[in-house]
Amino acid sequence: MLSFIQGMQPGYAQLPMLEPPWLGYFAVANESKYRLFIPSTGEFGIHVINKAGDPIEVYGITLQFLATETLPDGSVRDLPMKLDSLETSDPPNAKFKKTVFRGKLTEQATGQPTLEVTIENSSGSILANARIIEKGTFDKKPLLPVIRVGFPAFHASEQVAKETWDKKQIRDFEKALGKDSISLKHLDGKTVKLACNEKPKLKPDEINAAGSSRVEVDIAAYQDRKIELIAGPNSFLTLANAGSAPLHGGFWLQWSGDASKDPGAKAKLAIRIK
Repeated sequence: MLSFIQGMQPGYAQLPMLEPPWLGYFAVANESKYRLFIPSTGEFGIHVINKAGDPIEVYGITLQFLATETLPDGSVRDLPMKLDSLETSDPPNAKFKKTVFRGKLTEQATGQPTLEVTIENSSGSILANARIIEKGTFDKKPLLPVIRVGFPAFHASEQVAKETWDKKQIRDFEKALGKDSISLKHLDGKTVKLACNEKPKLKPDEINAAGSSRVEVDIAAYQDRKIELIAGPNSFLTLANAGSAPLHGGFWLQWSGDASKDPGAKAKLAIRIK
């Protein structure tokens, strides 16, 4: 297995780079509705491509791979992947279909768990899986691999511009903002739809219940594209910041497998741009 050399930025891997026009990237999958990319520094992201064929880079979607640890008091803490520990045997690829990474978790010096990440670009869908392959000193502690799909703040510049708008401009903007929503289809089949322009009226446990099998993000900033997240069998999705603030300020959805039903950690997250 080829280990990558630590890059010039502290704490970041310096993965091999592609040649121009993708200089600075390790891997790119350029599709008609999205661009999946992995910079040489090891981050992961998605740009939605509008119907004119242009990437909507200002509202890039991020992918974060990590694990969570349940502490004795029942609280949960994050174990992030250390980007300067990434390794892979895959070469740089401007049309990649599948790539596999391994990376250490936590900032402690020794005994770090190892997370393996698999990303596939298949038939217009992005498929992702994360699993613990070495628990290190966490051998007897419950660790849960998770994937977080982050959406940035929307309409931030327009909110500032409202100070100089007339009443009609403000009314038209608020009407458009009111159409932005996310819909969560719970594992029991029930659907919860949340408007992005106001703080959710439901409690977090009502929003997430036992988890969702499917989430659809319908936001005007993506120019008539909808983003769909699907939890494969034996896995589920939750809205991580449910109930804390209006969703137009940014939010992230979290995928994880059901350890009791998927001990081999083979479950996958699918992301589709429609």
